[in-house]
Amino acid sequence: MRVPLDARSLLLCVCLVIPMIGSAKPPGHWTGEVRAQTIILSSGDVADVYAPVIPRKFNQRFQDAFPLVVVLQGALVDKSNYSRFGRRLAANGYVVIIPNHEQFIPGFGDALFTEVSVLTEALDQMIVEDGDPSSNLFGIVDTNRLGVVGHSFGGSVAINAAAGVCEPPFLCKDVDGDDQVNEISFFDPGPLKAVVVYGSNRTDVDRDTSGVAVALLQGTVDGVAAPIKADQTLPLLEQPHALIAIAGANHYGICNENDPAADPNTPTLDQQAGLDQIVSWTDQWLRANLGGLSQD
Repeated sequence: MRVPLDARSLLLCVCLVIPMIGSAKPPGHWTGEVRAQTIILSSGDVADVYAPVIPRKFNQRFQDAFPLVVVLQGALVDKSNYSRFGRRLAANGYVVIIPNHEQFIPGFGDALFTEVSVLTEALDQMIVEDGDPSSNLFGIVDTNRLGVVGHSFGGSVAINAAAGVCEPPFLCKDVDGDDQVNEISFFDPGPLKAVVVYGSNRTDVDRDTSGVAVALLQGTVDGVAAPIKADQTLPLLEQPHALIAIAGANHYGICNENDPAADPNTPTLDQQAGLDQIVSWTDQWLRANLGGLSQD
């Protein structure tokens, strides 16, 4: 029997509350304040980072306290459109990095389309920042607890990363030159424990996502990624997985503002109210599968 979306969301909420209780220690000298900064990845990509503000004298207490979350942008969506999402998620106890990545796409030219290699570059740079005494991020990032949030096209990339699959030419670079789906050789999915995708689906393939918990967040009035396709994607993912409906949100509910030119469906849910729900569900899923704030 198919569980209605509202009931399924309620059941998931009950399941997630249990592991959350007692999982995080008191925040001590961190009160949820967030710092935004820009860094450059090895590829030259520019990335925005949102991270808890920790007074330098307390860094040791917060050693490896905050899981790392990489946000993979939707096609043609600039990283700045996720600034409110990134800041709000970081305030819940994560270090959030949102890279801008361009590649050449026929019909678009050089345009904002992310790919799996962005995960490697983001993770590598955050390891550098975490080990640099002059960095604001020194010592506080747990790069062994990695979560990924993908929007739209970025969600497809995130699902591939969870399955350890390279799918050239656009979702990742063709590492062996045969233009075929193959195992990823440049991304180690070991630290990746949880994925949240918004407005994305993969009904065309059955990906083995074993070892990575995947949640599909889906606006019910999405005019780009049809909600029925999220329903069809769910059974193709390994457990634990979840499908969570955001009633009244469209394809750009995760962004700072709606884009009526890209999604013809007008959301019936206030943009900021929808974003609050998306941040909350993302936090609950990540916390249940990565663990919460960890202090020495």
